[in-house]
Amino acid sequence: SGLLTQPIVTGDTVVVASLDGDLRGLSLASGDLQWTVPNLPTEASPELVGNSLLLATTARELCVVDLASREVRRRGLGEAVHTSPLV
Repeated sequence: SGLLTQPIVTGDTVVVASLDGDLRGLSLASGDLQWTVPNLPTEASPELVGNSLLLATTARELCVVDLASREVRRRGLGEAVHTSPLV
């Protein structure tokens, strides 16, 4: 799975991103995988903003992931980002 970011707890879910590109939602109680959102490779921890995650990727994108629907909005960047977004 590659490098995992610092986990973020929201409700009953633990969210981790990784360099392999999968954003994962795990059950806080059991640790079981609940969902995966692909194509979001990152070295930096995402930031929780309301019910969304703000995530900078190594694919030169700034992404907002709605945690309820898992819809991803993307914005291209000039270069890869290796640090967490500042909110």
